[in-house]
Amino acid sequence: MKYKAVTKYIFLSALSLMALITLSGSKASALTLADLLGGQSVTIDDKIFYNFTGWQSVSGGGAEALDPSRITVTPIDTIINGVREIGLLFTTPGFFVTSGQDIDILFEFSVRTDPLQELIVDDYLKVAGGISGNGLALALETVLDENGNYINALSAGFDANGGRAEDIAYFDPQDILHIIKDIQVYAPSSGFCAQDRWNCTAGISHFYQLFSQRPPLDVPEPSSLFLLGFGLAGLAVARRKCTGK
Repeated sequence: MKYKAVTKYIFLSALSLMALITLSGSKASALTLADLLGGQSVTIDDKIFYNFTGWQSVSGGGAEALDPSRITVTPIDTIINGVREIGLLFTTPGFFVTSGQDIDILFEFSVRTDPLQELIVDDYLKVAGGISGNGLALALETVLDENGNYINALSAGFDANGGRAEDIAYFDPQDILHIIKDIQVYAPSSGFCAQDRWNCTAGISHFYQLFSQRPPLDVPEPSSLFLLGFGLAGLAVARRKCTGK
């Protein structure tokens, strides 16, 4: 549904960052990615973001590798187009390169919903940043279910052709997801980006991770099931009497 993605983009672009973020309870406070990689988790109402692992930061051309203690992770709990969205904002200072440099970070985490609470039905990714020349700023994401089965992939970012700042994936309702993220910035040093002609750049200041949700299907109480079965049995008896069988 492109309309939903466009609506989210307009919403996030129109509001200031402080207006966007609504913290839910004392547990939902800003941490660093290093805190989460160290075993901490984020709880936002019935959603828990946990199991942050797999951190890698690779750089080249003299660029400084990104330190997870400098990446701030802030919970988001908001309403967009009448739909509640829960997720995380990753703020990445220093994620910037010039001609001949590159930085690539990788990490993964899981998100789950409390039993019998609202299930996750989509994953939305948005990147804020930019490039000059032939620079590249890109966020890649793989979405897996709780058993490690592939669900979908997302990509958002900027390149010489413009790119797109957002992506969204829809899927059947899930209570647990595993997210693998690959965020990279790159500025070549040859051709158009040769420093004696033009100094290309690329950077990402922050990226959003939002999940829509829906209530689980109502499960009848055992007493309701008993009454339903009793009623159906009564209808069967009445039908046999009417037909003389």
